[in-house]
Amino acid sequence: MTIDTTKIDAEVQRLMQSQDVQGLAVAIIHAGTLAHLAAYGWRNAEQHLPLTTDTIMYGASLTKTAFAYMVLQLVDDGWLGLDTSLDDLLPYPLPEYDKYIDLADDKRWRALTLRVLLMHGAGFANWTDGCGSIATRAIAIAILVKALISYSSFLSRGLG
Repeated sequence: MTIDTTKIDAEVQRLMQSQDVQGLAVAIIHAGTLAHLAAYGWRNAEQHLPLTTDTIMYGASLTKTAFAYMVLQLVDDGWLGLDTSLDDLLPYPLPEYDKYIDLADDKRWRALTLRVLLMHGAGFANWTDGCGSIATRAIAIAILVKALISYSSFLSRGLG
């Protein structure tokens, strides 16, 4: 399969202009090989700094799908179990990690599994002040209530 990069470049430019997109990077992978890599527009439009293929960009929640896909591949290959407790998956108990030290006296974290985390049901607050204090994190492990769902991006932020 031959990829016409001229057509791709023209279409990307057209779409960017129609939606007032300041910068965009494109990578096309075909049969496991990088077939096309390009950057368009600005990484900083005000300062007229061009976007390059080496520019580090904030992916936000876009990476969650790729991360979940990779985790599920490991599940399919038998390396991980969706219903295995984090206690069995992590090299150290969760409260021994700085950001989760406030769970030291709360054993409910042991009920957390990859399935719960991939469904964003851990109940952890999405954002913290970095101190790890229970007052600022407002930890509520909702999965044990089973009737509540509390969105959390813990798996992709905390372990990914």
